[in-house]
Amino acid sequence: MIENKTKPTKASVIRFLNSIENETRRNDSFVLIEKMESLR
Repeated sequence: MIENKTKPTKASVIRFLNSIENETRRNDSFVLIEKMESLR
């Protein structure tokens, strides 16, 4: 059976996104988070 590579962690998503150096990618990531949260 194939196992997922991604695992749940206690790591902060926001901290990770803030570490992205490319400003456009970082901002796009926050927009994506907002859109995903609106689906809850």
